[in-house]
Amino acid sequence: MQEKEEKYIQLYKTQDKILDLVAKENLDFYLTGGTALQRFHYNQFRFSDDLDFFLINNGIKNHTPKEFNDFTSMLQDNNIDFEIKVSNQYFTQLYIKENNLKIDLVNDYVFHEKNDYVKLENGLLIDSIQNIFVNKLETSISRDEPRDLFDIYTILTNNKMDIEKSFDILIKKTNIDPKDIINKLKNIKIE
Repeated sequence: MQEKEEKYIQLYKTQDKILDLVAKENLDFYLTGGTALQRFHYNQFRFSDDLDFFLINNGIKNHTPKEFNDFTSMLQDNNIDFEIKVSNQYFTQLYIKENNLKIDLVNDYVFHEKNDYVKLENGLLIDSIQNIFVNKLETSISRDEPRDLFDIYTILTNNKMDIEKSFDILIKKTNIDPKDIINKLKNIKIE
């Protein structure tokens, strides 16, 4: 267990370095997903391995967004060694070689409640609990990852969530029927 904790201590140092740079450079991204939830909203109920950044002024474009290039330029300017694994106009995935940190940059039209971000002291924008919750509900349909279920559980046990509002947002974002999510969650078997 101590080896795993040491791994995350080192990984989080690398995450913090990237997060501080994104805030300092004022890049048009917000942090979302498990890392935003577990490191900033709930203070580490579980470990999180990657950084998921979405464009703030998002919208599908026919070319790679300038912000993706700004991100990689920021890394190069700060002598951070990285490798791009996937790159197109919608998505870039790269790995920071220091501690093998995975970073996803996403350019996708996603309904997002207006100004539904939390601004940290250093200026970094992170996604709201409400939006992360809706995204976790959505991913519960497309993948069977224990971490997503854990995040849903964590949100529900630590917040009074308006489920009806969450489903309304989900319907605006996706074509998923909330009944499918309810059925999937009802049929989870805990062993």
